[in-house]
Amino acid sequence: MWKNNARPNCGHCKNIGSKMSIALRPISAILDRSPGKVAHALRTALLSYISSKLTRSIRKGRVTFVLKGGRQIVRDSGHPGPDATIYLNSLKAISRMVSGGYLGLAEGYLAEDWSTPSLRDVFDFGTANAGPLDTNLSGNLFVRALSALQHGRRRNSRDGSKRNIAEHYDLGNRFFEIWLDPSITYSSGLFEGENITLAEAQAGKYQRILDKLEVQPHHHVIEIGCGWGGFAEYAARNTGARVSAITISREQYDCAQARMRKAGLSDLVDIQLKDYRDLTDQADRVVSIEMLEAVGEDYWPGYFKTVSQCLRRGGAAMIQVITVPDEEFAAYRTTVDFIQRYIFPGGMLLCPEQMAQLSKGAGLTLDEQFLFGTDYARTLELWQVEFQRHWPTIQSLGFDERFKRMWEYYLDYTSAGFRSGATNVGQFLLRKP
Repeated sequence: MWKNNARPNCGHCKNIGSKMSIALRPISAILDRSPGKVAHALRTALLSYISSKLTRSIRKGRVTFVLKGGRQIVRDSGHPGPDATIYLNSLKAISRMVSGGYLGLAEGYLAEDWSTPSLRDVFDFGTANAGPLDTNLSGNLFVRALSALQHGRRRNSRDGSKRNIAEHYDLGNRFFEIWLDPSITYSSGLFEGENITLAEAQAGKYQRILDKLEVQPHHHVIEIGCGWGGFAEYAARNTGARVSAITISREQYDCAQARMRKAGLSDLVDIQLKDYRDLTDQADRVVSIEMLEAVGEDYWPGYFKTVSQCLRRGGAAMIQVITVPDEEFAAYRTTVDFIQRYIFPGGMLLCPEQMAQLSKGAGLTLDEQFLFGTDYARTLELWQVEFQRHWPTIQSLGFDERFKRMWEYYLDYTSAGFRSGATNVGQFLLRKP
């Protein structure tokens, strides 16, 4: 993932970006519509100048901008690294990048202002040159402030959480069933070997959680954010423990209920349509797999308080969560990225240090953390393969080409983040003394 949490080095850079973006809007619109050699020459000159500014000081690899008509503008660092190619279909691609930074880059792709043979190469080039590109692609101050305001309005209150979750997870169960593994697991797998299938990796992830928590048949397990019931089914089937699993997604609730009936596990697994803030039961173990990302910073203390209150003395919890590095968190929390804007509204990642602090504040001890970000990169790569392979079927559900571009961008963008270490995923084992 191209890091989006850096800031321009000085106010002068911000002013240049703002003025350039304002000036480019009418010029790009006129030149995109203008025929003739003069307009073509002006387009070429402007694209050459702006692309040079945006990619100055790159350190690794090279990027080739291909203009209408086939002319190429190559920016080469002179050092080995990713080799990306970007087809500039419209000058709007440049004006969006100058004004909107990384969000503008994404929006240009969604609008087909630019395209590429390989999004992976583009993102790998970005992560390899994160420093200079962060400065040059910060976007103007007004656009960043507007994005932050819009994100702030998507707070995860009770009603806000339902809206935010529905926007992503209520796309329809069939949509997710088509391209996820048979367990319909929408979180990172754990690949303990080279020849592991995605389904085996998901089962391996579930088994590690059960092993670390030492779940026994007499235990009661609460799962916060159960998705389509993959873990709840696996835990009940393999341990005989009683599982209470909650979700606020109606689509997931209906699917998980039907799943347990079909599996003959309704006597062991209780699927509930419930907000985590309404949990009152106590249990021996608590599990939450990649749900904390959707809670929102204002509600983190309440989430950990709920986990603590749900645990009996001597109990344990396993929280699987996506993280950003400790040293990057302060900058990350003040920006809005593509994922927060288009994929998970209201979402916010933690860092490991905050996991420890929030756990302690809730009376829990952090016993162990296990990070496996490269496994998430592999999971996402396999999801991308399946998404592309099954696109005709997905399209038949009523999804359009813009939706396809948004999801392929999302899958490759996040995969690059895990490959580069800009993001990670971990299992955090907590205990209640």
